[in-house]
Amino acid sequence: MTFSEFAEPGSNIRRSAFQELSVKSAPAGSSSHMRSQLRVRRIVLTWLCTSAGGAERSVVDLAIELQRFGVDTQVIWWSYGPNAHPPGNSSAFNAAAVEKAADYRRALENALDHAGDTVVISNHRTALIDHEIARALDIPVAVVLRGLFVSDQRMRFIARAYDSELSAQLPAELNWKEFGAVDTWVGISRASSDSVREYLEPGGRAETIYNGVQVVGPDAAALVPRVPRRFLALGRLEPWKEVDLVLRAFGAACAEHSDITLDVVGGGPLLAEYTDLVREMGLDQRISFHGFQTEPEQWIYQSDVLVHGAPVEGFGRVVAEAAVRGRPAIVPAAGATGEIVINGITGMTYRPADDAALATRISEAASWPSQEWSRLGLNAQTFSRAAFSMERAGAEYLILCSSLLSRP
Repeated sequence: MTFSEFAEPGSNIRRSAFQELSVKSAPAGSSSHMRSQLRVRRIVLTWLCTSAGGAERSVVDLAIELQRFGVDTQVIWWSYGPNAHPPGNSSAFNAAAVEKAADYRRALENALDHAGDTVVISNHRTALIDHEIARALDIPVAVVLRGLFVSDQRMRFIARAYDSELSAQLPAELNWKEFGAVDTWVGISRASSDSVREYLEPGGRAETIYNGVQVVGPDAAALVPRVPRRFLALGRLEPWKEVDLVLRAFGAACAEHSDITLDVVGGGPLLAEYTDLVREMGLDQRISFHGFQTEPEQWIYQSDVLVHGAPVEGFGRVVAEAAVRGRPAIVPAAGATGEIVINGITGMTYRPADDAALATRISEAASWPSQEWSRLGLNAQTFSRAAFSMERAGAEYLILCSSLLSRP
């Protein structure tokens, strides 16, 4: 069987192959042999949603892809807080949307009635709740870190299995004896999984499965860059995204290029502050803020180059989404973005937190001839379609789930 047959959308081979995955090396009659004969029939994904962003899209896309493989896929979606929202595209899979901790636990318990052929793909926020419920039923759990542990930065977790509220914790403050007791962690990039390994106790397991994105868009070779060049910053306006770095660097590049423009797409708590900053720099005619947009991909098509400031991305979904549409990106050489952009081949990287280095890259991109833009864009598209397709991500998660069921 070739991989193209294996991954072809709608293929009967593709649908049945992972349903039949099993490991048959254990002696007949042993408990490990019995587990090795199990096949993945159901996958339960969990997510605690606090806003509309890349993590939410990644959970929904993965659920749709797993369902396409013929695996019964259910999502337990906890909408937490005023900015949360229910899952989109939920007609493609089974979804239980809840708003309270008690309802979340009840929905998960109801979903886990298939002990022996079920795997939970959990998340870092609800890992302890999920593991406690699944462990009682002998159901394996893979916890996906949809981000990156940074020693001096807090992330929000349900810190104890019986808690009902998120609390902001430094990685070292977490109970790693409990967090490390799950069957495996999954990082959505090497940087993500490496950050887990820093805290796992001996014997803990962390794997890497890159996020997938929908492969769409015309070939980059058929596109023509704009003159003057149009840049894009896309993402929530949070402190850790460092959009202010992008604004300052773009302002410096404007001194050499009097006609380039920057669109900033995304909502968040710093929108007013950044709008004032641009006004103070006298660039309100060159930098435009558009707030949260329900179809951000349209802004990618209207741009030429993505500029990204966050140095601690767990994946950097927007960078991959721009790449599949033939748009090269300028990103910090840190975190996951330093992995998913190959400097000089699929885009450009710069020293993190360095305004001058980013300004230089923006100036270079403003001066690229159309052939150079097309080369980088086509490379970015080819690379991302191969490395970050949803089919590849779905296949890797199914292989992982099958291996967890086959463990003694």
